[in-house]
This record gives sequence, structure tokens and C-alpha cells, in this order.
Amino acid sequence: MTRAEQIKKELTTLPPPIPGNSLDPLFSAPLQNRSVVQLVSEALNQDLRGNLGTALEAYKTALNQLMTIMKSSTNAALKSIVVAQLKMYMNRAEQLKSWLRERGRSP
Repeated sequence: MTRAEQIKKELTTLPPPIPGNSLDPLFSAPLQNRSVVQLVSEALNQDLRGNLGTALEAYKTALNQLMTIMKSSTNAALKSIVVAQLKMYMNRAEQLKSWLRERGRSP
């Protein structure tokens, strides 16, 4: 098996990236700080490009920002949106982390 075939096989075992429209709820949310949208967008872009280590780090940074927003917000609707996004991005970060570990790549 060639190296290209091996990489292709490895990539097909990873669950697909989160769809780009997952940002829609964040765009409509009444956020004071839009940098979290940029962080999530960067994580999604890196994920789609196959830069999984970089994507994982970007997800971690975005998750920290989302946690801060959730903790400081008194708006119940915003909290609901942020919690849903947190779950989705945290799940993807965990998938990437375990996928990288299984292949001996340090997350």
C-alpha cells in the first residue's frame, strides 16, 4: 500500500467535519464579542482542509471563549444557543483528539 493510499484510508475513518452552516446560530446570536465566530470559523476551515492538529487547537480556543460567554450571559436564549454549539464543537474536538492519538500524532 502506498503512502497516499494509507493516508486516504486513514482520512476516511475520521467522521466528517461539522458542516459550515453550524455557524448560523452564532451569527444570529446577540453576541457582544464576535471574535468567537471568527475562532469557530477558523477551526471549521482548518478541519475541512485536513489540518487536524491546527483545527483541534482552534476548537479548544473557541470552546474556551464559548464557555466564558455562557458563564457570563444572563440571556437565556443566548445561553441555549451557546450550549448547543459547545456540545457540537466539543464532540468534534474529542473526535479529532482521539483520531490523532490513535495514529500516534500528538494532539
